[in-house]
Amino acid sequence: MAFYDAVVTTLNNCFMNRFKKNKIKQAEKTIRQAFAQNVYPGNNDLLRSQCGYPEEIKLLTTFTDKNWQDISLDRLENCDYYLALFSKNALHYYLPAFLIMTLKHYYNPKADNIVSDTIVTLMPFMRKHNLGIRASWLEETVKGLTQEQMEAIKLFLETVVEVYDDWAVEALDHFWRNPSINKQEA
Repeated sequence: MAFYDAVVTTLNNCFMNRFKKNKIKQAEKTIRQAFAQNVYPGNNDLLRSQCGYPEEIKLLTTFTDKNWQDISLDRLENCDYYLALFSKNALHYYLPAFLIMTLKHYYNPKADNIVSDTIVTLMPFMRKHNLGIRASWLEETVKGLTQEQMEAIKLFLETVVEVYDDWAVEALDHFWRNPSINKQEA
């Protein structure tokens, strides 16, 4: 009986690993398709504001003249809080790179900051006292994304929940699954 249980467990793990890999590949394909036509915002439109902070200089060095499809984990490894520093146009342009790196490297210690920054950026709030401010920021930030891109982001979050853990459920339940909030103008 123990041998049988071990075989069943092994087969289940193989199936689940294949299932998870297929979910990740499908989400990555959807993200790539949804953001394929994004246009580089230009070197003068990468930062939300320019105060000369070291993080801003590092962001400019890392992303100036870089195509989002060519961004690797090594390039993003030390990118703390970059999503918050990007201009709205730059965020729209580079977000798919962060989504894909999160899916592919969720448990990789080199990707810890990428994973947390990406999911937190897509959450409507972090604490109850700033619910309105954070939700308003997210609503304003996603303006300009196409419906296909919004759906790709929702699929990304659903894949994170299904394959990895339920950390992104809050973002899904409070924003991305709410059609009255995330419906883009046609």
